[in-house]
Amino acid sequence: MLPRCIKAICGVAGVWFLLACSQSQPDLWIPENWKPSLEQVREQIDRTAPASQQQLNQSSQNMADVADAQLFISYIQLMQRLDQQQRAVLFKEQQAWLEARIQQASAAIISKGGSLAPLEYNDAFIEITDARLKDLQQRGDKHR
Repeated sequence: MLPRCIKAICGVAGVWFLLACSQSQPDLWIPENWKPSLEQVREQIDRTAPASQQQLNQSSQNMADVADAQLFISYIQLMQRLDQQQRAVLFKEQQAWLEARIQQASAAIISKGGSLAPLEYNDAFIEITDARLKDLQQRGDKHR
């Protein structure tokens, strides 16, 4: 249930974000003091001990979805701090990064088609996403 909720929130937020980007002078999109935390959700997912490979795969997918939602929040927070030209550059950079993330996570699959493949993909996806999250957060701190 959690991934669907996060995907729905991100989907709605993504549409809203695209509309906001089309404005010539957007207002702040996210209040500066509002920083939703998904760390507790990540910790809860991590603490839940899966009993089967299928549950382990689903748990890793949940963690990947949470990491992606955290990245989305940081991306929006950074975008609102940039001028129009910088936003355009970051948008293109993020598009390319998203495509590269899929390729890198896919390349991390060693089992090639077994029931372990989703776990391998998700673990790589999380690691790659967490690195990008740190990068965007650092860049956001520089633009305060």
